[in-house]
Amino acid sequence: MGWSPAIGTWTRNEIWRDPVALWSDVVAKNPERFRPRNNLALALADARRLPEATEQYQKAIEIDGDVAAVHSNLGLTLTRQHRFDEALVHLRAARDLDPENSGAATNLGHLFTSMGRPAEAIPHFEAAIAPDPEFAEGHYNLADALLAVGRLDEADAHARVALRLSPGLAAAHDLRGRVLAKRGEYEAALSHYREAIRLTPDLANPHHNLGLALSRLGRIDEAYASQRRALALQPRSPIFLNSMGVVHARRGEYELALDALDRALRIRPDYEEARRNRLQVLRLMPRANGGARGSGAR
Repeated sequence: MGWSPAIGTWTRNEIWRDPVALWSDVVAKNPERFRPRNNLALALADARRLPEATEQYQKAIEIDGDVAAVHSNLGLTLTRQHRFDEALVHLRAARDLDPENSGAATNLGHLFTSMGRPAEAIPHFEAAIAPDPEFAEGHYNLADALLAVGRLDEADAHARVALRLSPGLAAAHDLRGRVLAKRGEYEAALSHYREAIRLTPDLANPHHNLGLALSRLGRIDEAYASQRRALALQPRSPIFLNSMGVVHARRGEYELALDALDRALRIRPDYEEARRNRLQVLRLMPRANGGARGSGAR
């Protein structure tokens, strides 16, 4: 019997170290209270347990449906699950409940970018920074959407603002590099990609984008090293596999190029750029070694 208090304390400490366990415990004891449900949903979303987070947000809304932030968070959680129509309902509810809520405007912008409609995202990202011009991430989001629709000067301006407000924002350095690369200023882009990597070494996109810029500059061995690092971080990215296939081809490594491109097409069979690159590699192979493989992804 003397061990029971120690075991009980250990169990309680384990609960307190785990936010999901903590708020699950609180919800079990207070199932009709709004705040524990909402906090459990936030903890589940942070843990990327999105279907469970969705359920808890919905239960929180059943208790109190007039809290804009909960509708906004549920909308973002649904967006991340590609449940776009449901997300739009809750994000519009958040906006209607609190028209000045920058979080709801930001999440509406993310919804439209996730749907491949960046032009529709732009006014929402603009609304997100209107009440707070010092919102660095808001300027980043807006710059990213502007870049996607080809408005390079505006994208560059907002990327610069994001970096002035938050010099340590790695994604903004990566974005500024992408703007410069889109203008053909590959040398200038390199320093921004490298700074993004210095700030966040495990962020895959800057490694990939650095590789693309180096490849454009004809620095193929350096490009190869960058693409290898990107793939080590995201080995199932069809975009990264496609880029690695191109680098292998430029190094004369045609079998390795085909392997990378085939892997990209197995993951994303409708990836037309990878398919075109594969055909180009097959056209090069007979001249290189007198042999070629079939035209379809294995």
